[in-house]
Amino acid sequence: MIKDNCNHNGCCDNHCTSYNCKGNDMAETTTTPTAAEACAGPDVQAFRTFMSAHALLVGAIESAFAAAELPPLVWHNVLTLLAEAPEGRMRPHELADALVLSRSGLSRVLDRMEAEEVLGRERCSGDRRGTYAVISDTGRDLLARMNPVYRNTVELHFFPHLGGDAESMRVALERVADSAREACPVDPGAA
Repeated sequence: MIKDNCNHNGCCDNHCTSYNCKGNDMAETTTTPTAAEACAGPDVQAFRTFMSAHALLVGAIESAFAAAELPPLVWHNVLTLLAEAPEGRMRPHELADALVLSRSGLSRVLDRMEAEEVLGRERCSGDRRGTYAVISDTGRDLLARMNPVYRNTVELHFFPHLGGDAESMRVALERVADSAREACPVDPGAA
């Protein structure tokens, strides 16, 4: 059964990110598990726990930003990437790929951020139709106010549970992201 937020082939769209999954990329099994068996076992439970933890941590960060009267997490993510980029600027498609957002979803976020003057857009000299998103001084100031709230929330709810092995966790999650990206790349043109 396809859920309301899924397209005809079962790939989901969370209104910010769209995935163009290929059903034939899924590993074939020699036996067909029952519905109960398909989502059982410690490996599947670990994945489900990871997904719950991710959603709850994102919610905790969003709540902390709201309590501090700061913009949402996606703004922090955009500003962080821009602040770390050479000359404080990136092409929108690069931002969308890095954030795993559709280009249209990111465009709406950038429009709101530009209206608040935390970033601007500059024409790309090598591509007359292309633009860069560029962090402004106001954006750098906002990021400086957001960073402690972000850091404190992550320190409270994430770091203590790593057992001092953040680097191994980062490497493992990068491998997961790379594997998933190959099987189900973000569709850059989807809404």
